[in-house]
Amino acid sequence: RELDCIALYLQRKTAPETGKILHLSTRTVENHFENIKQKLNCQYKSEIYEKMKQIVAQGYYLPQLGKFFGSLNN
Repeated sequence: RELDCIALYLQRKTAPETGKILHLSTRTVENHFENIKQKLNCQYKSEIYEKMKQIVAQGYYLPQLGKFFGSLNN
């Protein structure tokens, strides 16, 4: 679910919009983002894009994020 939340965040969806799409409460979506920030060592939600870009550039295949990053070249 965390990757789904990231994918929707990259589409500029808000937490309430993400919750509606994923059939989750806004608070659950916000909790997912707190977990994501912790896992990615981000202080701010805005840092998630760059961190995910780095992860994909290192060769990790994340199907939910492919349309945002495609094939990255360092």
